Amino acid sequence: LAAMENWVEKGIAPDALIASLYSANAMGFKNFDTAPARTMPLCKFPTMARYSGKGDVKNAANWSCPSGDASML
Repeated sequence: LAAMENWVEKGIAPDALIASLYSANAMGFKNFDTAPARTMPLCKFPTMARYSGKGDVKNAANWSCPSGDASML
């Protein structure tokens, strides 16, 4: 939330935001009491997230948003 606050209030846009996917509980609702099932960086367009090739693909720490990437254009 702090990254979005800085963007709106100070004009400083983030290079990436971390998205989290939470598993559903028995009732089908998201269970925020547990750790996320997956995290992933959402990169600033046109940058696309790149996997480092090492570690768990479900962990945002193993992904990056390479500067200068224009592969989505």
